[in-house]
Amino acid sequence: MKLQSVIATALVLTIVSAVLAQNPAENARLSEPDLQAKLDVYVGQLKHGNVEERREAVVALGRIGERAKAAAPALAEALKSEDAVLRVDVAEALWQANENPAAVVALVAALKDKNTNAFANAIEALSRIGPGAKAAAPALRKALEIGRAS
Repeated sequence: MKLQSVIATALVLTIVSAVLAQNPAENARLSEPDLQAKLDVYVGQLKHGNVEERREAVVALGRIGERAKAAAPALAEALKSEDAVLRVDVAEALWQANENPAAVVALVAALKDKNTNAFANAIEALSRIGPGAKAAAPALRKALEIGRAS
C-alpha cells in the first residue's frame, strides 16, 4: 500500500510541476549578459551555499533549461552531494541544461536510495525526461515491481 501511495503522490506532483513549470518566455527575454550574471550567482550558490540555497539554485538552473549549459559542469559536480533529494533535483536540472546521460544514471541510482522522497522524485523526474530516460526502464520497472530497485 505504501508504494501505491508513493506512486500516487509522484503522479500528483508531476501534474502540479507541469502546471507550475518554468516560464520560458521570461528566460528568453534575458540578454546574454543578464543571463550570465544569473548563472554566475546560481553556480556560486550551488558550490558554496547551504542545502536550501543549493536547492534554490538547482531549481532556478532547471527553469533556465538549455540556456544554462554553462552551469552543466557545476551541476555534474553537485551530483556528488550527500543529500539524496538534492541529487535528484540536480540530475533533472542537468538533463534540462544539456541532456547529460549522467543525469539518467543518477536518477536510476536514486531508485535504489532508502530515502522515500528521493525515490519518488526520481520517478517523477524520469517521467518528465520521457524517452530520453529509456535506459532507466529496466530499473524503473524493477523498482515499481518490488517497491525499490535492489
